[in-house]
Amino acid sequence: MIKLFISDLDGTYLNHLHISTKYAKETVFEVINDGKEFVIATGRHLHKNHQVGINFFNAPIYKIAMNGAIIWDKQHQVIYKKAIDSVFVQTLVNTFPDVSFELITHKGVFVSVSRFSHIRAMLKNKLSIKAIVKYGLALWTKDYFFETDTTRLDDVLMISCRIGKETKAQAVKAFLKEHSEFVMDYGPNVHNFEIVATGVNKQVASSWLAKHLNVDENDVAVYGNDLNDVPMLQHFKHSFAPDNAVELAKIAAKQVVGSCERDGVAKHIRQTLQHNTEMESE
Repeated sequence: MIKLFISDLDGTYLNHLHISTKYAKETVFEVINDGKEFVIATGRHLHKNHQVGINFFNAPIYKIAMNGAIIWDKQHQVIYKKAIDSVFVQTLVNTFPDVSFELITHKGVFVSVSRFSHIRAMLKNKLSIKAIVKYGLALWTKDYFFETDTTRLDDVLMISCRIGKETKAQAVKAFLKEHSEFVMDYGPNVHNFEIVATGVNKQVASSWLAKHLNVDENDVAVYGNDLNDVPMLQHFKHSFAPDNAVELAKIAAKQVVGSCERDGVAKHIRQTLQHNTEMESE
């Protein structure tokens, strides 16, 4: 019987517009009302600008964020985190002083450069431009702290940045590879970086949470669509990828369900709840 539902957001539980539908929100509350737990497991950092599109964010759910670097409980209190080595963080920032790194902790997003410089860098990213136009600059930079003294940060959980210049991006990639004992990168391409401590992933965080909640891993269902979901999909007995998932995620999952455009994951969760009810009545 499934007691713990863990789902990625973008491309999995959220639709192709990166928005959760009314049906998806209602499904979350069906899980809760049935006495089960719903968990999101995302690469987002979940500060203000990364909460957009999640219409159930304030529901009593657990949240795994930054690809497994942090877990918040149902009261949004931190119960688990794994920080990047603070000496490495400072070395990275000093080695590439012209890169506008976002140093992300559980308290917010810290940037060493000025607000103007960082926004100028953001405006070189088409996705950032779309988000700023849609949600406004005030929301998109809320929970951001500029001109930060990075030497005072000792709990950086993820480092994010976008580097447009190919040679600079390759230099950062090479630097990260040289320091693989400290960090790994979940960035989706050569220009975008999502850097976390080595060993951090959604599977490790999901297994920790299951143990924390005293739920057997055989009673856990996980859902994901991308490469950062593969370890989680491979590990758990009940793992599912939406039809729109990348091929490696489909291979890793035990079953493929409907597309995120059609609320495939939410529909599968409701079917699972119904199956749970039938098992309980036997």
